[in-house]
Amino acid sequence: MLVRAVRCIRRAAPVVLGISLLTSLAVRWGLLDGFETAAIDVALGFRGIVAPPSSPDIALVVIDQAAYEKEFGGTSPLCVQVLRALLSRIVEGHPAVIGVDLDTDPSTVSMDLTSPSGVDVPIVWGTAAVRAADGSFSMPPEHAKAAKAVPSAVTAFPQDRDGVVRSYQRNYRIGMRDIDALPSALVKAFCERQRTQVDIQPLPFACRAVDDNKADRQLMNFSGDQYVFQKIFYEQLMDPKGDGAGWSGKHGAIRDKIVLLGGTYQEARDTYETPVRAMSGVELHAQATATELYGGGIRFANELLMFVLELGGGFLVALFHEFLPRRRAVVASVVGIPVTALLSSAVAFQSLSRWASFVPVLFGTFVHELRGAAKD
Repeated sequence: MLVRAVRCIRRAAPVVLGISLLTSLAVRWGLLDGFETAAIDVALGFRGIVAPPSSPDIALVVIDQAAYEKEFGGTSPLCVQVLRALLSRIVEGHPAVIGVDLDTDPSTVSMDLTSPSGVDVPIVWGTAAVRAADGSFSMPPEHAKAAKAVPSAVTAFPQDRDGVVRSYQRNYRIGMRDIDALPSALVKAFCERQRTQVDIQPLPFACRAVDDNKADRQLMNFSGDQYVFQKIFYEQLMDPKGDGAGWSGKHGAIRDKIVLLGGTYQEARDTYETPVRAMSGVELHAQATATELYGGGIRFANELLMFVLELGGGFLVALFHEFLPRRRAVVASVVGIPVTALLSSAVAFQSLSRWASFVPVLFGTFVHELRGAAKD
């Protein structure tokens, strides 16, 4: 039986290897992306039926259209004095870290913002990155200068061919430096703080995992708006009739949280299409930060693992036709091809959405075996 199986694999090897190589090229050229993104979008639509929970670790501070026009005079970059007052108010709430996704010059904003207890609150400033035709990234000169002066992170999001954002890149190579994307930078700062506070248990997923083991690019786990993020608008935050001591107290609204400061005003031009709905940049960063923090994102598999799984699936179909009667072999193939494609996608990508990458090898081997049987 073993000799027979080896002969079968040898006979099927040229077909399986050939189709697998062609499939790898198709994946690299993005020819199967449509199947993948459609599957992801459908899956997210089904997940969205369940009401999402509130994120316990992430909050948004939002400058809406009314605040932009009234407090910032409707001009960009934003007024530094008003922004400094806003940041000071956020710091009073004792957040773990603040991420700023706004159109301003971070080098003009004081970094000496501390909470009343004297504990420093790290502030990470979002900066733009421009992708060149060769795939490399660069920063506009004014942003590059600011990035050297203050802790900075990249706020870019890769768009798929249909213009929809489904993923985020964890870090960028800009010149001779590696710069984290804003979600990665925020989670690193958050976890560093969490590890120093022994009373906070259990640690979030990302704080338990080894950061360097994650893929550079991660598909976001929107899950139909996986989490509801607490939103605090400018007017609420700066209201002198607010909750006073309650804001900075032990149970304050943003205490020990990741706070993302961003704008939803039209002039920001910071809106993205996602599989779920159109989202502002600050909301999208919250989704990416949640994926980074809690896990559950869909990762991109390495090509070797995908290649091995393709070979295994193709040879399995060939063995069906070698050892089973023809009718049973056909039934086993018809049932086994979709099941094997889905399982391979789950193993390689931790998601069922990449099934289309495995179908060509499985179906091609099936057709090859049918033709061989017909000749016999």
